[in-house]
Amino acid sequence: MSEFIRDKEGIGWRSEVKYPAAEQRGMTKLLFSKSAPRGGGLDPCAAAKCKGTFSSLQACSWLVAYARIKFWVAGIILMFVLTLALPGSSSAAASSKKLGDGKIATSNGKFSINAKKKTVTLKKSGTYQISGKIGAYQVVIGTSDLKVTIVLNNVTCNNTKTSCIYNSKKSTSLTIQSNKGSKNQFTGPAKFVLATGKSTPDAVIFSDGDLKFDGSGTITVKDLSSNGDAIGSKKTITMSSGTVNASSNAASIHADDIVVLGGTLIAASGDTAVKASQTVRIEGGNCQINAVDKGIQGKAGVVIKKGTINIRTSWKDGTRFEDFRGITAGVSGANGKKPVAGSIVIMGGSISIHSYGDCIHAANNVTITGGTFMLTSTKDDGIQAKLMLTISGNPKLTIQAEGKKVKGEIKNIASNIKY
Repeated sequence: MSEFIRDKEGIGWRSEVKYPAAEQRGMTKLLFSKSAPRGGGLDPCAAAKCKGTFSSLQACSWLVAYARIKFWVAGIILMFVLTLALPGSSSAAASSKKLGDGKIATSNGKFSINAKKKTVTLKKSGTYQISGKIGAYQVVIGTSDLKVTIVLNNVTCNNTKTSCIYNSKKSTSLTIQSNKGSKNQFTGPAKFVLATGKSTPDAVIFSDGDLKFDGSGTITVKDLSSNGDAIGSKKTITMSSGTVNASSNAASIHADDIVVLGGTLIAASGDTAVKASQTVRIEGGNCQINAVDKGIQGKAGVVIKKGTINIRTSWKDGTRFEDFRGITAGVSGANGKKPVAGSIVIMGGSISIHSYGDCIHAANNVTITGGTFMLTSTKDDGIQAKLMLTISGNPKLTIQAEGKKVKGEIKNIASNIKY
C-alpha cells in the first residue's frame, strides 16, 4: 500500500514507494481538481491516488507551472482583443474620406464633411493627412483646447470666398506640416468678408491660436485680396523647418509674435512682409524678403541671433508709404501715429539689405554685437536708432548710404568697429 506524507517544507505531497509504469497514465487526470485549495489546482486527495516512478511533488510542480502559463497566455490574448475594441484606442481603424478630388485621413482624430458648405471640420486632437486637389473646401477647427497637426501631401486648395484653413479658437494650437518633397498651394479670395463684432478670418491660412509650420516640403500661400494677409494669427506663428512661400498685397505673415527657428521663408509683399504686433525673433533659417514698405517689423522689438536674411524694399510711385525700411522696430509717432518704443538686438547672422529708406531703424535702441552685414540705402541711412546706437563685439559691417552710415541720439561704438 502506498503511503503519502506531507513534505517537510509543507508545500506538497510525496510518495515513498514506486509503482508500475502502466499505472502512471491515470496520474494527470487525478492531479487537478476543483476541490483543491484556492479555487482549483493541486488536490491533496487526488494526489494521494497518483501512482508513478517519480515523486508526486515533482509531477504536481510541473503541471501547476504548465497551467499557469496557459492562463497567462489566454489573459494576454484577451487583453489585446479588448484593446482593439475600445473606442479611442490608438489601434482603432483609420478614417479616410474623399475631399473634392483629394482626400482626408486620420487614425486618431475625428472629422465631419459638409459637402454643401464645402467645409471639413476637425473635431478632436490628432494628426490629419490631407492630399490632392481639395478644390474650394475650407479646413475648419472650431473646438477649444485641441492640439491639431495637419500633414500636407501635394495639396491644392483654391477658395474664392474665405480662408483655406481656419482655426477659430485661441486655446487650440495648429501645426501645419509638409510631407517630404511635396508641393502644396493655397489661394484665397479677391476679398475677405469680415463680420462686425465677430471673429472672422482675414488671411488665406488663419489661426486665432498658435500656428506652427514644419516639415520638409513646400507650402505656397497666395493672397489675392485687397483687405487680407497671406498667413495670420492672433497669437504666435513659429516656423522651424520646410519652405513657406507667402505673397500678399498686404502682409505676407502677420501675427502677435513671429519666431523663425529654421527652414526657408520666402515673403513677397506690397506692404510689410513680416509683421508682428509684438516681437519678431529670428534664431535660424533662411529669410528671403521682398517688400514695398518694410521687410521685417516688430512693433515691440526685433531680435536676431542667427540665420540668413536677405531683404529688398522698393519705393513705389503713388504709394501711401513713406518708410521703405529693411528691418524696423517701434513706431516713431510721425504724422499723427501713436509712438511705440521698440528696439532691435542683433547678435549674429548674415544680413543683406537693399532699401530705399533706412536699412535698420528703431524708434528706441539698436544694439549690434555680432553678425555680417551688407547694407545699402539709396535715399536714407544705413543704421538709425532714435535713442542709443550700440555696436560692439566683432560684427562685420559694409554700409553704403545716401544719408549717414550710422546714426543715433547717443552713439556707443567700440573703437575696433569699421564700417
